[in-house]
Amino acid sequence: MQLHSLTDGAITGTGTLKRKGGGAFGGALINTDNTNAMTVAIHLNDANGKKIFNAATISSGFFIAPIDDEGADCLYYSITGTGGTAQLFSWVS
Repeated sequence: MQLHSLTDGAITGTGTLKRKGGGAFGGALINTDNTNAMTVAIHLNDANGKKIFNAATISSGFFIAPIDDEGADCLYYSITGTGGTAQLFSWVS
């Protein structure tokens, strides 16, 4: 198992990521200020696509597991909350 970063470091907000081929969605490294909740949601293709990942936390954490992204060309992310960021990964076996 290898994790490959889908983002160039930590990000916030919303947007889409082009898949770099192969593998599955691997998870998120979520950094918080330990006071405010952060929510990270991942959908297939766009904001209306099937939700494949959702994590809400006040504490920082590394949420990893191979999650089937059904071969989607793009992943839509929504990273919300005050004082936090997330880095997203793909899972390559």
